[in-house]
Amino acid sequence: MRTSVKLLTVLSGGGAGGLTYLLRDDFTTTASAPLSSPRAAEPGPGSATYVQNDGQFSIVALGLNVPAQTTAAWGDLGAYFAAGIPRVVGRTLLIKFRWSVNNSGGTPLALFTAAALGGTSVAGIAEGFFVTNTGRLAVLSNGSIPFTEANPTLTGVDYTLAIMLLATGAYYYAYGGALYPTWTNIYTSAAGSQATLYPGWTNFNMVHVIRSAAVVDFASITTIASGNAALTAAFPNG
Repeated sequence: MRTSVKLLTVLSGGGAGGLTYLLRDDFTTTASAPLSSPRAAEPGPGSATYVQNDGQFSIVALGLNVPAQTTAAWGDLGAYFAAGIPRVVGRTLLIKFRWSVNNSGGTPLALFTAAALGGTSVAGIAEGFFVTNTGRLAVLSNGSIPFTEANPTLTGVDYTLAIMLLATGAYYYAYGGALYPTWTNIYTSAAGSQATLYPGWTNFNMVHVIRSAAVVDFASITTIASGNAALTAAFPNG
């Protein structure tokens, strides 16, 4: 067993403090590749289905180890929530990660997809964070990349990404390092209202570790500021 990195630093257990978890995984117990699938989240709730057609996940001291593919191809390495979930205002996917090698192509890292796991970098992705081959965060929204950050993320630094759903579109927040010392809204999408979505993550050709993953429900989200306040209150350290 390893010590949890505690993405969820304040609240624990579904419904605590008004926060409801649909998925919570701190990848606590080390496991060799390939991971069994579907795999129950630790400490839960929830489970994820793992696709390991090229490259295999393992759980190491830092979290879920995500290797580069031998022959990089979209849709060959990733995971998604075992069942689709309804779009609900305030429903938020959080991924805490740390990357070490960023090969050509970059990788979509935190996704709400319209199907279980997309076969390309943009097709089927309703809302998603993408890490470019220069390490910069970008936004994937309904078949396009409407935003790319000017400054890159750095190797060996923990970053937490949050995609907070709206009735149409989503708020995008990031936390970590000198780039995002507090929860920062980097983009707001205004397209897409798919009723059922599959939260998850995928990899193209970046070596990284997913430290924690969660899907949580925040109540009373009406503005960027209210989303920022909810994240800050629940996860003050990312």
